[in-house]
Amino acid sequence: MYAAFADEVSDRPGDLVYLLQTGVNPRGWRRHFRDLGLPSARQVTVRTGRAVQLDDIEAAAGVFVCGGDNPLYQAALSEHTHPIRAYLAEHDIPYAGFSAGAAVAGADAVVGGAVRIRPDGRQVPVAPSERDEGVPLLTIVPGLGLVPFGVDVHATQWGTLTRLIHAVASGVLDDGWGLDAHAAVRITPDGRTDIVGPGNVYRVRPTGTGSADVSVDRCVQVEVLAPGKGPVVSPRLTKDRRAWP
Repeated sequence: MYAAFADEVSDRPGDLVYLLQTGVNPRGWRRHFRDLGLPSARQVTVRTGRAVQLDDIEAAAGVFVCGGDNPLYQAALSEHTHPIRAYLAEHDIPYAGFSAGAAVAGADAVVGGAVRIRPDGRQVPVAPSERDEGVPLLTIVPGLGLVPFGVDVHATQWGTLTRLIHAVASGVLDDGWGLDAHAAVRITPDGRTDIVGPGNVYRVRPTGTGSADVSVDRCVQVEVLAPGKGPVVSPRLTKDRRAWP
């Protein structure tokens, strides 16, 4: 799934910069990067109270955001989202993300939650409680904006597809993509997508036939996207490099 990303990065000067949360042994990730033929890797440690700075990714051949605690990664990237996105675009730097790294790539990051409050005031479950990421309520916050849709991860494995459905039904998201393990989406600056890997990729959108009453949920449709060329989405306003959530 990461072969084309590796090809792009290996053709560029500089190191692969990867973001990994504190407390995780980087040995497995470094072995994975080496097996892909990526250049030498430089780690940026993600931890509470420490924002990822633009200096952390300068002169990178590529940027990879690893998995872990979704809210932690989003919080670390949120302070400098705009300059980081602009720098990646200006210098044509490839980006890839796994799990949390995929979630934060979206225009809207689904960072957690196992329940939501429906318009009628009822609290309903939207995902398994053990997958709430330490955030009780369904929570969607601004992401890096490298892809023009919201992303949730481990859709089938963790039962988070229902969380994405509720996010779109509630009107918080207009376009949500759920990624399984062993699945990836590649998006180019002009909005073309490729669906990669043996896992499922789901797309959730409002049908446009529901009530306009904001006190009720919207009707949604769920598509299972076939491997290969995917739908064209709205391109980014800037010349963002291909991104691999």
